[in-house]
Amino acid sequence: MITGVDFQEFVNYQIVNELKCAESSAHPIFCTDRDYKGEKSNIYHVANNGAIGFFSNPYCLLQTEKNAMQFLKAEQELPREYVDLVVPQILEGKNQEIVDSIKNTESCINPVFIACIYKIENGPVSEVYQGKKVYNLFNIGGYTGKEDALKYAYEHQWFTPEACINGSEEVFQKYVDNGQDTLYALDWDFQTYANTGGVRQYATLVNDAYNKARPLSGIDGVILDLDYDLVFKIPVYENIPAYSEEENEQFMRYVKENM
Repeated sequence: MITGVDFQEFVNYQIVNELKCAESSAHPIFCTDRDYKGEKSNIYHVANNGAIGFFSNPYCLLQTEKNAMQFLKAEQELPREYVDLVVPQILEGKNQEIVDSIKNTESCINPVFIACIYKIENGPVSEVYQGKKVYNLFNIGGYTGKEDALKYAYEHQWFTPEACINGSEEVFQKYVDNGQDTLYALDWDFQTYANTGGVRQYATLVNDAYNKARPLSGIDGVILDLDYDLVFKIPVYENIPAYSEEENEQFMRYVKENM
């Protein structure tokens, strides 16, 4: 997809405005020494220039099959038998009621994508807030942490998994309508940047799209054999540097060995 976006300007916008963070204890290689102000937990630091440049660059991400699935389009329909097979594998160990609710969803994005988002977001499930058990599987509205996610679920009466999934449909649809219909585009909002010079990102973690694509990449033991045509959307930026293995060696080696 031709974006019409200058890659260097897009990356610089993320850096200057400190829009991306990284978990300092888990992946210090991605971090600066500055606390990320958008999180109240104090375990996240502002992402460094190298990490932002690496995880936003499709050329870097496509060098390994572990990253390519970030560009799989989310709204494409998948065969029912495949959904029934893969979703429980992605969500192994999760509440069966939630697994069934995700398998049976008719959301604008397919159940496999929803499962990948929930697996990493791991939002509140049946947690008590204001005397009610609430569900916010995808951490929608959790801008500064868990308390925000609980409050959002309570205010929207998400008292069952189905209510949460159905209520999240409107949010997901807005992203899809905006062209943010891949895991990559959810976090690296080149579409809004092209139109307004701003971004509307789903998550702030610099390696978030990579994490969510892991199950789709077969890294976690999920069976992905599928005799089915899949649709990808890979952004083409202007002024993007040619991929250099030497320049990206540090991050590429780290990702391959540690993630």
